[in-house]
Order: sequence, then C-alpha cells, then structure tokens
Amino acid sequence: LPPIAGGCAALERMLELGWNVRICTSPIEQYEHCVTEKFAWVERQLGPRWCARIVLTADKTVVHGDWLVDDKVHVTGSHVPTWRHALFDANHNRGVAHPHRIDWHTWQRVLAAPRDD
Repeated sequence: LPPIAGGCAALERMLELGWNVRICTSPIEQYEHCVTEKFAWVERQLGPRWCARIVLTADKTVVHGDWLVDDKVHVTGSHVPTWRHALFDANHNRGVAHPHRIDWHTWQRVLAAPRDD
C-alpha cells in the first residue's frame, strides 16, 4: 500500500521536534510473511533508520508512551495504557465521535496539546 498523504513528512517532523517516535504495529497471525513485509514497507517508505523504531506487538497496551495514533476505535489489551489514544481518521471510523481525532494534516495541534485527562 502507498503511504497516506502527509504521513511520512509528519513522522519526520515529529523527530525534528525531538519526539521519541515508534511505529507500533500488530502482526497478522494467519499470514506467514507479515512481519518481514511490515519491515520491508517501513524501510521502503521511510528508510532503513525507521526499522529500528518498529515495535511489533499484538497488545499495544504494553507499550509506554504519551500517545498512540491508531485507526482502531477501541484499543484494548492486558494493561491500562500509559498513552492517550489519538484516533486516526479512516473510512471505517468516520461515524465515531472521538476527542482526539487526527489526520496527517491536523496531528500537530492535537498531539502537542497539554494533557486533559
């Protein structure tokens, strides 16, 4: 798949701002080549230095951070998350109200805001 317009530039800008950015992704269990294809996509679209920033986990609640940007409406797992969830705008979640809805054009306003919870 091609990257979402503005996504690669937004990730690079986050690094420029001094943020510790990680790509948190879940493997698809039924597909033999899923993990290697995820790494190959990141390397092709963002460059090899981004591969060291991949966190591969089926449970994103085990990852610590300030924000998790995800298109899944409800991210659940075995822990209480330390991060706030920013819902990335996608066709399948457009009808869902969310206090931190973003796209790659509005991310900075939302993610740089002080904690409200």
